[in-house]
Amino acid sequence: MRFRFLLVKQSVSQVETALVVLLLQIFLSTTAFANSQWPAEVIQQLEKWQNITSISHDESGPEITNVFTKRWEFSDANGIKSLTEQLPLSQHVELNNPADFSQGGTIHWVSSTINLSENISVQPFVLGDSTALNSLSALQIDQKRIVLTFNDNQGKVKFKVSLLQTSPATPGTNRFSAENRHLLGIIQTPDFGQTIGNVMRQRMFGISIQDFPGPRYYLNHPIENGRRRIIISPEFPDSYLPVLNKVIKKWNTLFGRNYYSFFKKEKLNMVDCLSSDLLCIQWTGGARFTWTQYSGTTDLAADPGSGHVLGGVIYIHNNADLKKAREGTPEELSKLMKPSNLFDVAISFSKFAIYSTIWREKSDDLVEGMLLHEMGHFLGWDHNYAGAWRGTLNSPGDTVMGYPPFLLAGRLNNLGSLDMEKFRALYFLNSQSITSPYCGDLDIGPILNKETGLASKRIPECFMWTTGNTADWLTFQATIFGNLGTTFGYGVFQLMNPPSWFGSYAVSLGYIAQNSNSAENRRKATEHLCRQRARDTALLGILHSTIQFAPKCQ
Repeated sequence: MRFRFLLVKQSVSQVETALVVLLLQIFLSTTAFANSQWPAEVIQQLEKWQNITSISHDESGPEITNVFTKRWEFSDANGIKSLTEQLPLSQHVELNNPADFSQGGTIHWVSSTINLSENISVQPFVLGDSTALNSLSALQIDQKRIVLTFNDNQGKVKFKVSLLQTSPATPGTNRFSAENRHLLGIIQTPDFGQTIGNVMRQRMFGISIQDFPGPRYYLNHPIENGRRRIIISPEFPDSYLPVLNKVIKKWNTLFGRNYYSFFKKEKLNMVDCLSSDLLCIQWTGGARFTWTQYSGTTDLAADPGSGHVLGGVIYIHNNADLKKAREGTPEELSKLMKPSNLFDVAISFSKFAIYSTIWREKSDDLVEGMLLHEMGHFLGWDHNYAGAWRGTLNSPGDTVMGYPPFLLAGRLNNLGSLDMEKFRALYFLNSQSITSPYCGDLDIGPILNKETGLASKRIPECFMWTTGNTADWLTFQATIFGNLGTTFGYGVFQLMNPPSWFGSYAVSLGYIAQNSNSAENRRKATEHLCRQRARDTALLGILHSTIQFAPKCQ
């Protein structure tokens, strides 16, 4: 899951655009881009717009990546025409010791200036070093935008940069601005997808993040006064069109109006997807799924001044290997199809790799759950694994934003109570703050104290792959894998990599036994650790060295 932000566009008049298009076509037909200089006609257009949004993205892979958006202001000082970055700003990391990242440092926000008398360059529109990407291959303009296309060293399109007109943001006037109120799961500017990276750098390495100088807003879908058209790629199987329509209906029921509507199937234009009030869905692979080889991601673009979401792309990947996929035996499928208890789920989950080669009989529910999940990301929602604490075998959680074990994934195909609460908190003016449990990506792993070498966990029960009681799930997994071998199960956090720290399930249960808010969970975790201690002489040493904990056994 990734989030990106851009600014709201406004169209110029058709007369102005037609004139610019005509002049630009004449320019393109008579002038080579050997030196890639800014055409005078484009500079004149930017001067008319005054406030400009740049949207850059990498189109060289199976997904658009490095979607990076900036806001610029046109100025003309003493005849020097330039663009000055306004929002969001770029990051600059200043390390205390460049040779040792662990000694910390500070993240500063830095603005950029582009002098339009200079050659057109992909920098500073994109993140990172892209000095080899300054080969301009095309320049287009329509009523909405100017598009710059840059090639890599092999002459293939690498980055596209779109320039749009945008209106100045007026802090405090937007209907959905939240000021300092924190709604769990809603991403704020200026992090635009870097939130986890920033926080992890701060927590793990002591990097302090200098306060962002601009306004902060939450993502804003124009649900009350707009409509979002959905375009799907030609690869999207027709057999899942009824599933997509079911998903659209479920979201529209929550919205209370027909916000989403299926528009058409066609080859996706990523520039349009990110800037034309669309939601695009790109499908990769076939129509039939195995039990584990699938994934989904979401890119979106939103105005960092108002939070208004202009568009995005959902990717559904069916990664089934046709050469290895096979029909499962009755024995293999028996517990997958109808697990009778959580222990059956844990046993099947321990054979994750085996079931990556076994075909599912039917995948409608799986696809429905994946679309609901990714469309939640499109709303700006983070993962919330806390929904699994209330989960059962038939309903693995109270939110589509969790990750149930793979054989239960097809059962998480309805918007849950946590989703409804989050929606009301964001879009209803008189709603109360969110009070339900929240357990996100940053809560899965523990926080390592560099000075003591010990680890702590803010939410002891927070793990990615659970359903129902977390202590039961971890106990089953620990029983299956044992603590004398590799105890890392898919999605369950392994505290450290060195072989001497092999007790990940034991340590996970140690967190719960030590700090859980549930007395029942503390009892269950302690009882398992005490049983395990008798056959695993290394257990107490692992618990003491990692979290300084010893279970109180009878």
